[in-house]
Amino acid sequence: MNIIDKAKKLPAYASLVFNKHYGDWLINHKKFKMVSYCPADMFFLQVKNSEFRRPDMIVRHLAIDNYYGNNDFGFDLYRKLQDARVKKGYADQAVKKFYTLIESYAKNGYDPNSYILADRELKLRDGSHRMAMATYLNLPEITVAVFNATTSLVLDYNWLLEHGFTKEEVDILRQKADSLRQEMNTPLKCIVWNRAKRDEICAVLKKHGTVLKCEDTALTAEQLKAVNDLYSTDYKSINCTVVDFQLEQPLYLPVKFAQQPVFAQTAESRKQLGSLNADVCMPQNFGENIKLAKILNN
Repeated sequence: MNIIDKAKKLPAYASLVFNKHYGDWLINHKKFKMVSYCPADMFFLQVKNSEFRRPDMIVRHLAIDNYYGNNDFGFDLYRKLQDARVKKGYADQAVKKFYTLIESYAKNGYDPNSYILADRELKLRDGSHRMAMATYLNLPEITVAVFNATTSLVLDYNWLLEHGFTKEEVDILRQKADSLRQEMNTPLKCIVWNRAKRDEICAVLKKHGTVLKCEDTALTAEQLKAVNDLYSTDYKSINCTVVDFQLEQPLYLPVKFAQQPVFAQTAESRKQLGSLNADVCMPQNFGENIKLAKILNN
């Protein structure tokens, strides 16, 4: 059953809220594609002008943390959010559903058929609960129904302040969002095939972040094949340098409809490398970085 059919079975008040926030947008933008994205990339794509624009996801993240006994206030914030978004008194029902979702993930793991909704720029439209679960559990990917349209859904910090959240509560959410941004900004694994040009290549990378480590290594034949398969390349030598490189703040080029996002820093680095670009394998997003790191760690 798709999300529109499910909406028809909602209680009257919930159905009204759905139609107001989602129904018209979905019905009039039926063209979509199902794509798997890395939750870390999805998370950073909700940042605008250095501010995380979907703190409702942070509320849900704190509620999950509350469920596992790591704080005693997450579900209080979640109840306030649900009463404000849907209807006063809806919180009890929402909490029961959220408990069920958390328990389902704990028992059965992630179901890739359970998707979230995002617009063509990968701005989250619906699925904050599942996004919060994905970031909490550090899942490598999540299924997204990407609609070929843009959306202006507003659920930022100002919205929270206008709907009963205190400045102190919003400050807690800001701090948690900043903490998650630091945790999810994992170092990128870059492979330099031309060791003689390593310092020159690292000098370019340092313009966009911090080079944490450079380590000369020899890949196994299986690793070399996996890297070539990942990047559609044909490198012959197993000898290389692995560079751990961390972005100061992940930024992205404008996202093309239903395609993987690309770090703006990666794209700019490749331009600045010029002919040396052919000597480097550099992740274009966190999803690709996870795949490369897994190859190198095997």
